[in-house]
Amino acid sequence: MRTLVWQRWPTTGLCAPVTTAAASDKLVADQIATGVIADAGMVYFDVRPGVATPTVELRVCDSCPSLDTVVLIAALFRALVDRELDGLRASLPGIDLATPLGRAALRRCGARPALGWRAIWLTSVARRRAWPTRW
Repeated sequence: MRTLVWQRWPTTGLCAPVTTAAASDKLVADQIATGVIADAGMVYFDVRPGVATPTVELRVCDSCPSLDTVVLIAALFRALVDRELDGLRASLPGIDLATPLGRAALRRCGARPALGWRAIWLTSVARRRAWPTRW
């Protein structure tokens, strides 16, 4: 229920695709100009540029059950950011991901894997099992 209510807010979930810092700043400025939010601190996209520091913030996991889970997620996210920075420096194209497809991937992989749903493989838009069914 919380996720359904949270998604009603226009500055939560997956961000609209932006390719530059200026485009990201404009997206936030437009939200402020319309009065939807009061300031940039009210942007709660799952992944966003830091407001006060030159960082990338991951906001998807706001409550993790253990310290091990927090460390694992932080390490995976750091590796993903490093990989994307390497690609940017090498002038490689990023993944062009439509917001609805990103939401579908989060739902499939995060909300339903125990039911045998398949993850959406974002680099090829193919369906794959989120993890093996037998350990």
